Amino acid sequence: MPYVSKSLIMSVEQRGTWYLNALPSGIQTVMMRKIIEQIDAMLSYHSKVIAIRWDLHQPSYTPNNQRMSVFLRRLKKRLQTVYRIKRLGYVWARESATQVNQHYHFMVLLDGQKIKHSNSVFHIAREIWADMGGSSCSLPENPFYKIYRGDDLAKSEVIYRASYLAKSASKGKRPAQTKDYSTSRLLPKQH
Repeated sequence: MPYVSKSLIMSVEQRGTWYLNALPSGIQTVMMRKIIEQIDAMLSYHSKVIAIRWDLHQPSYTPNNQRMSVFLRRLKKRLQTVYRIKRLGYVWARESATQVNQHYHFMVLLDGQKIKHSNSVFHIAREIWADMGGSSCSLPENPFYKIYRGDDLAKSEVIYRASYLAKSASKGKRPAQTKDYSTSRLLPKQH
C-alpha cells in the first residue's frame, strides 16, 4: 500500500516546498514526487513548458491499462509529427469511484516554444481517444498552464493542479498487477 500524506504542503529535497490539493483522502507521496520530477525535467530542457490536463472515460471496465499505453504511443507519434517535439512529459492516474468502468486523469507536459495553441493538442488527444472507442475526452476547469523556467508561482499552480491526480481516493480498485498511475521517465538535462 502506498504511503499517503494528508499534509497540504510537500517538501521535496532540492526541488522546493509546494502546496497540494490533498483533499480529505490525502496524497500518494511517491506519485507526487514523480510528478514534480517530470515537471522539473521538462523545465531543464525547455524555458517554457505547456501543461494540459484532461479526463479520459471509457465505455467499459478493463483489468489492465493497455488502452493508456496505446493512447500514449499514438499521442506521442502524432505530436512529434505535427509539432516536431523531441520529448513529452506526462502523468496519468487510473480511478474508479462508484461506476464500474475506470476513468483516467491525464496531464501532458510539452515544449512551450513549439506548442502555440494548447487547445489544438487537446483536439488531437480527443480525436485519438475517440478513434480508440473511448466514450469521452473532456477538459476539467482550468486545464491549460504555461510555466517559464524560474517562475515558481506558475510552477506551484501546476503542481497544485497535478496533485489532484495523486489523490488517494478512488485508487486501488484494480487487479494487483495493474498500476494506479504512470509518469514519463524523463531525466533532467545534464548541464
